This record gives sequence, C-alpha cells and structure tokens, in this order.
Amino acid sequence: MSSALVALPVLRGRRRFHIDKGRPWSVVEHLILFALCEKPRTAVELAAESGLRRRIVIEIVIRLMRVGWVEVAQQHGQMLFSASAAGKDLVGRDELPAAPKRIPRMMTFLVDRVTGTVFRRRDLNIYHRNDVLPRASREPLVWLSPRNIEGADDIQTVADVLLEEDERLAFVEASSERLVDRYALIPVRDGRIDPGLRLPDDVAQAVIEAAKSAPKQPQGDSSPTVQPDASIPMRRPENVFRPVSFAVSDIIIGATPHFEQLLQTVRRARHRIIIHSCFISAEGFEAIEYELIAAAHAGTRIDVLWGEDEDKIGARATASVVREARARVASTGLDHLFKIHPFSTRSHAKFLIADEGQSGRFSAVVGSCNWLSSRFDSIEASIRIRSPELIADLIYALAEMTKGAGHAWTPLAVEFGGLAAQVAASPATSSTKGMACLVIGPNHGELVRDARDNAERRLLVTSHRLSHAAHAAIIVPAVEAARARGVAANILYGRSSGGADDRRAAEMASNAAKNGVDLQAVLEPRLHAKILAWDDDNLVLTSQNWLSGDPTWANPRQEIGIYIKAPNAAASAIAELMANCEMPDLLTDMEIIR
Repeated sequence: MSSALVALPVLRGRRRFHIDKGRPWSVVEHLILFALCEKPRTAVELAAESGLRRRIVIEIVIRLMRVGWVEVAQQHGQMLFSASAAGKDLVGRDELPAAPKRIPRMMTFLVDRVTGTVFRRRDLNIYHRNDVLPRASREPLVWLSPRNIEGADDIQTVADVLLEEDERLAFVEASSERLVDRYALIPVRDGRIDPGLRLPDDVAQAVIEAAKSAPKQPQGDSSPTVQPDASIPMRRPENVFRPVSFAVSDIIIGATPHFEQLLQTVRRARHRIIIHSCFISAEGFEAIEYELIAAAHAGTRIDVLWGEDEDKIGARATASVVREARARVASTGLDHLFKIHPFSTRSHAKFLIADEGQSGRFSAVVGSCNWLSSRFDSIEASIRIRSPELIADLIYALAEMTKGAGHAWTPLAVEFGGLAAQVAASPATSSTKGMACLVIGPNHGELVRDARDNAERRLLVTSHRLSHAAHAAIIVPAVEAARARGVAANILYGRSSGGADDRRAAEMASNAAKNGVDLQAVLEPRLHAKILAWDDDNLVLTSQNWLSGDPTWANPRQEIGIYIKAPNAAASAIAELMANCEMPDLLTDMEIIR
C-alpha cells in the first residue's frame, strides 16, 4: 500500500464582501400580487384559484406584506388581502424588484496555482511552507511546482464561488492586501484521493500524477518538486453566452455614425458614463470635452480610461494629454464627478458604457473606435448591447483592468465590480433574438477556428493593420474554408507597416488568390474596422486587429470584442460595410453571395 502527501501550491486571499441576500421573486409570487391588484381576496380564495396549498399562499402573502406591496384588513370576520399602492405601481414590470438585505461578510478564498481554480476556504486544509516541512520529515511528500496564474482572483469568479444562490455581490471593500502563498496538503493512497475531499477533475489529475513521483520514504527538506503534467490545462476565461435582443440598428458602421453615437451616449446619460479609449489625443478630447463637462454639471458620474497605442510614442503622448485634460477638468471644480484616470489599463479595447436616462437601464457599445482620439473619418465597426448580463461581463472585465500592482483590488476596481453586480441584477429585456458573449484576448482565435470549420457560404475578415501574423492567424484558416466547402472568403485591411511589409502584403495577396481567398487593401476611406463575419448570422466586432494582433494570456483583456449569433447579424454588418467601402469589385462579389 503506497501513501504520500502532495503539496498543492495555492494563493490565499481575504476580502470584505458586501452582499445583498434574499432570493428573487418567483413568477408565482408575481401572479399572486397581480391577482390582489385585481380585487381583494382571502387566503382560501387565493389557494382555490391558484391551485396552491393554503400554507404556501400564506407564506407568499406574508413575504409580499413584508416589503409593503400587500395590505391586510378584516372584513366580516375574514382576513382580506389586497395590493397596496406600491404593489400596484410595480406589478406591471417584467420582474418584481428584489428586496434583499445588505450583509457585510469577511470571506477567505483560495486559488490553486496549477489550474487557477478558485476554492472556498473550507474546501482545503492549507499550511504555511514552514508548517509543511515537519510533515515532510514524517511522511513521503512531493511538492507541485506552481504555474504563472494571471488574474486568478478575478472579482467575478471569486464572487461566483463564494456566494450562495440567494446572494448577489453589492461591492467589495478596497484592499491593498496581496494574495499570500500557502500549500494544501492532499493525501493520496494507492493512486486515489480521499473521496471526502472533492477536487475538480483537472486538479485531482495534477495531484495524482504528482504523487507518482513521491519518494518511498520521508525525505524532509530534500522532498522532490515536480512540474504539473503538461496535459493539465490552466483555467482561462471562457466565452459565456448570454441571451440578447438584437436589431439591425445595433450595428454601427462608418465614421459619422460613431461620432453621433458618442454624442447620443453622453447626452442621454443621467447617472454614469464610462469611456475606454485605446489612447487619447488633444483633438479627440476637445471634440467631446464640452459635452462631458455639461453632463458632469448635471450630476452624471464620468470615468475616462485609456490603454495603449500601437506604439510607445503614442502612449507617451496620451499620458501628456491626460495630464493637461485632468488639469482642465480640475479647474471647473467637477473633478469629483468627471474623472480622467492617470494610469494605463494596458488594453487596446474600445468601449462606451452608460445608463440610458429615465429608464435607468445601461447599454454599451463595443468595437474598433478610439472614442477620444479618432478624427471620425475612418470606417469603424461597433455593436450596441443592452443585455444586463453581457454588460456586467464587460464591466467585470474593466474591474480586472483597473486592479493595481500584484492584482491588488483597488477602490476603482471594486467599485466597478459592484457596478457590474448591480447591472447584472437588472431585469433582462423581455424579448431575445440571439445569443452573444464577451470575447477577450486569445479567445478571439477560438472564433476564427469556428468560422474556419463552420462557415458554409462566405467568410469576411477586416482589420486595420496587416503584418506577417496574418498568414497563420487568418489567411490559412480562410484558405481551408475555401478549399473544404467552397466558401467565398474576403480579407480586407487598412494599411501595412510600409517597406518590406508592403512587399509582403503583395506576396500574401498573390498567394491567397491562388488558393481562392481575396486579400486587398481599403485605403479610401481608411479601414479601421475589425470584423469577423461568416454566413448570415455570425458576427464578431472587436478591438483586435485580426491580421496583426496576437494577444496572450499574460494580458487577456488587452483585446475585447462581442460575438453575436442572431438572425442576419453578419448579413447586416456586411451590407453596411459595403455601403462604406468604395470598392466596386468587392461590392459586386459580396452582393452575389448575399
């Protein structure tokens, strides 16, 4: 009988969470309130008409009374229930607003450094390394070597693991406390982990494989260290699909429509505006400065964030513009509401997030437009989204982008985390016409492979820049789709880097044409849109330059986009793009395959 301990490296974090506890209202409760709005009823009548047991009806009515939506009166010796004025005001909504209780709770979480899995504190027994060493002198032990787990403690994942079904994250208190190194000791006997210790399959596999290298006898300080098996994946953010409503007008393509969208977003907002622009130019900021100051004067909270340019000179120029812009805002006395943040998020993403005025609902626009540096004279492509869950995913991503050094949960990061939770709890739109997901970093490549394998008639890719990365990233998959199923593949770009890249672009275009793929430049007007579209329904609008970008998991939110699968989403985008491109040959080709 073999027995060994495996020391699994983990990170331990501790934060104070503020939680809204209380389950959401059910459809049945909503119907009971509706019935009481029609006319007063007794519990017996409600039970008879609903088919529910009288005890259940009474529990529902009591819960409705606690929040002030139902009143009770005695009439002819009977208890008669009726909807209050507040209940009548709310009954017409798609969903009844939750009435949770706000609870602060200090909670500890663990992140294993092999797969990135988040655990509750009670799930694992953890020790300081100095406490493990004496055990290694008494029992055979093997150390698992940690991997570089980037962003393992993201706010959304931690909250999903720690909170119960009837709990929602309100906000997390800011903390400069870093995650600390610890070890979980996992006993393995005859190649099996104690069944009382529940581990995900990939973590269990890593532990069992490591146990095979454990010594036969205790070796104390000389206990071996092994690398995790290469076949065991690290957990990465996945493309999580959300139900969404979709209209053709939600696709924004062209120069002027983007400036109009920016103005509309700023003018309609009453409570919150968030702008993330890749970088900021003096001309771009001045074009919208007056509108932003007017919004702040009206009490709207504004956050302006910036990431990085395609070159370091541009990044330095942005930092200079930000300093001057911050000074101008401070001179108005509105810098407590209008905040231009001085740090870079290290992201190439471009998006707007804002409430839509009186409705209180949030919307977001995600795509290729550098909102605070564009001259609005290029072909851009973005999509407007209104799904609360999808917008919350975007805000959670922003929270991760604003963490401090060592992934410290800064006040701004936890504020965005709280806003994301608030938006996620908003009622969803009553009708949905498709599915969509937030796409970050290397997950863009997964969608290229989807298009390669599943496109049946047409495939379109547009990108601002063309570089040597285009061959493997886009051209090869497009060629495979063209050869395998006769897919009409078109690839458009705005510019190459000049010199040798121009010659390489000509060679790429020639080789692509021989394999049934059309690769060409769109120079007037300049193409800045980043689109991946296939057939009629599949569309990705993003910040990533498909033909030159190569994001890594070291900075996963460097690129952000939206993938939507909805009737005619791709067809509508292609039609709009054709209307903006002055390319008669392309227009003819694309019209044929519409």
